[in-house]
Amino acid sequence: MATPQVRADGAVGPRQPLPEALGAALAAFRRHLHAERALSRHTVRAYHGDIQALLDYARANAGIDEPAGLDLNTLRGWLASQHQA
Repeated sequence: MATPQVRADGAVGPRQPLPEALGAALAAFRRHLHAERALSRHTVRAYHGDIQALLDYARANAGIDEPAGLDLNTLRGWLASQHQA
């Protein structure tokens, strides 16, 4: 029997799609890293994964569905969950 996969946002199971505004912001950030910062694909993938985990956490734990809803308390909560993991 397989054990459930715990995601970076602390939840268990498959990742749910992000709300449109968060998904668009994440895609724009990825484009910025690739096109304007000219970072390697490995670095872009790592940054993308970290921000995806932050946005998943913000949505699941604070009900945030747009980038303007992100605040310092949400970031601190996500960092604490990363530290615990």
